[in-house]
Amino acid sequence: MGLYLIGLGINPPDSISFEAVSLCAGADSVFIETYTNILNPDAKEQIEKVIGRKVELIEREALEDERDLLDAATEGECCLLVPGDPMVATTHINLAITAKKHGLGFRIVHASSVTSAAASESGLQAYKFGAITTIPHFRQNYSPTASLDVIAGNQKMGLHTLCLLDIDKVLGPLTVRQACENVLSMGGRKGTSVFSKSSRIVVLSRLGYPDQQVSYSKVSDLLETPDSSFKPPCCVIIPGKLHFIEEEFLELVKR
Repeated sequence: MGLYLIGLGINPPDSISFEAVSLCAGADSVFIETYTNILNPDAKEQIEKVIGRKVELIEREALEDERDLLDAATEGECCLLVPGDPMVATTHINLAITAKKHGLGFRIVHASSVTSAAASESGLQAYKFGAITTIPHFRQNYSPTASLDVIAGNQKMGLHTLCLLDIDKVLGPLTVRQACENVLSMGGRKGTSVFSKSSRIVVLSRLGYPDQQVSYSKVSDLLETPDSSFKPPCCVIIPGKLHFIEEEFLELVKR
């Protein structure tokens, strides 16, 4: 009996480890969630071919409720397949805590994650990143400014900010343009210019996939760029104080 949280990496099924395949093959039940990140439309079918068995899709509500997974882990070996690295999302941390409280066997199988890949692909030094934040979709009566607080705090220390872009079941993934608009709106309401149209940011689209894009662009240009120019999943990095080597690398991807 037990629960395995298994990372799929940033480009499944190609990024699935041999260990993950072996564990899934011997498990009593295998689930996959696509709430915390986007997968290609045919990814589930491709993953099933790699691990040699069918997997059950678990929706956000059931994932956060936890009972289906805990019941499966109580009855036998249960694997939950997670895009990227399992413990990056707080949802999975909560699941781990609950499993441990229930006395269930628990193990994490790590994989590549946006938190490491973004630093690598941008040429920015990993130890110069500060707190990570998520830029949210704005909705009626919901337009928080917490993301800007994180960015401002990192900027004050000269640190880079990795910004994940919100994924909503109804609204879909937040686009790069929308992310820029939302952070500018936050700045306007808080009366700060820590992020402006003249800022340059790194845009990373489809990290790990053959069609990935990395660009270093002015916010003003991104506001005029069609949403279709950057295919999801996307994230952005707002640089802090740049080392000359980082500047040299970014010059190579400037647009």
